[in-house]
Amino acid sequence: MANEKPVPDSKLLAKLHPLDTIAAEHLATLVEHCETVTLKLGEVVFEAGDATPVLFYVLEGELKCIHPTRSDFSIASGSDAALRPVSNLIPRQFTARIASETATIMTIDREVVEKAQAWSQMAETDSNAAVEVTDLSGGSETTREWMFGLLQSPIFKELPTTSIEQFFARIERVDAKADDVIIKQGEAGDYYYMLAHGVAEVLRKVGPTQLPIAELECGDAFGEEALIAGTPRNASVRMKTDGTLMRLSAEDFKGLLEHPLVRWVTPKEAAAAAKSGAQLLDVRTEREHGVKCIRGSMNIPLYKLRKHSDTLDRNAEYIVYCDTGARSSAAAFLLGERGFKSAAIQGGLSAMLR
Repeated sequence: MANEKPVPDSKLLAKLHPLDTIAAEHLATLVEHCETVTLKLGEVVFEAGDATPVLFYVLEGELKCIHPTRSDFSIASGSDAALRPVSNLIPRQFTARIASETATIMTIDREVVEKAQAWSQMAETDSNAAVEVTDLSGGSETTREWMFGLLQSPIFKELPTTSIEQFFARIERVDAKADDVIIKQGEAGDYYYMLAHGVAEVLRKVGPTQLPIAELECGDAFGEEALIAGTPRNASVRMKTDGTLMRLSAEDFKGLLEHPLVRWVTPKEAAAAAKSGAQLLDVRTEREHGVKCIRGSMNIPLYKLRKHSDTLDRNAEYIVYCDTGARSSAAAFLLGERGFKSAAIQGGLSAMLR
């Protein structure tokens, strides 16, 4: 099997720097983000000035690195240099070409690696640490994968490191059984929930009947509307299977997630943004929108936004409004949670009309 190409696995990743700083239990998940390509003699891996946000590793073969102002040098698989990423600096300082008959190059997104490093370092138990991180080591492999995925989500890209540390220190793990009611319609909001494992259903009471309106799976979050708007729960959530939830208290949610992630704009700023191409989004009901609205705005009621967010343009900026700002702030958080650029209008429609 002399011609068999190297395939990334957790053992291989554990030999490479800086992947060797990541806890072993996370490397298996990291493997899924690796890509390999086999190139021929003379082909270019990257040019000087390249700013692609990935790490390059030589798994097999040899590279010639051509520096515009310094001496050329080579990197061969199996050498100490091959254990480190090729040209870790961005933009690249030199051009890399294949110098052997063929070569296998592995790439991995550097942000994914940095998030994995952060998670590993924050999960380490250190009696002298200023922040004591919630111990999730007893969780299932699925739970650990969810935590790793969370660090790569849009919601964490906007948070400073200190907030991420505090988040992991303050979340609580809750194991749930099938048919357990996690939140109940009409009750006050007390926690923000994230589903780490299992399946749940969202139920809304219409008259005497509870109707299923959505299904939640691993990675979904819920409960933010009541916390942001200060209103009772507008639906119930019940587990369909056994599962694991992570929850954050209302106080911690507001301090760690809501305040950093909900951006507010004045009516004047909203008008300027709309003139520059931002889309105005009315999250009131269809009836309210039909009675009075801002000209040119689109309408997706807050209760439908979670389901219909996939229909929105991810390259657009959304300026969200309701009557006063309560619903729009929840909508702006929900959009930010899904990676959209958004802001809520201070004072809502009333302020715009004034």
